[in-house]
Amino acid sequence: MNLDFDENGKLIGLEILDVAKQYSQKDIFNLSTENLILETTKK
Repeated sequence: MNLDFDENGKLIGLEILDVAKQYSQKDIFNLSTENLILETTKK
């Protein structure tokens, strides 16, 4: 999984690698980020 953040640390992009091999097309388009846990890390 690749996450892209803007300069303020807000999530602006989400890429899930090989998702088509793991989920049906219906599941892919119904993806919800409601329960996605993001942890911040210090740079």
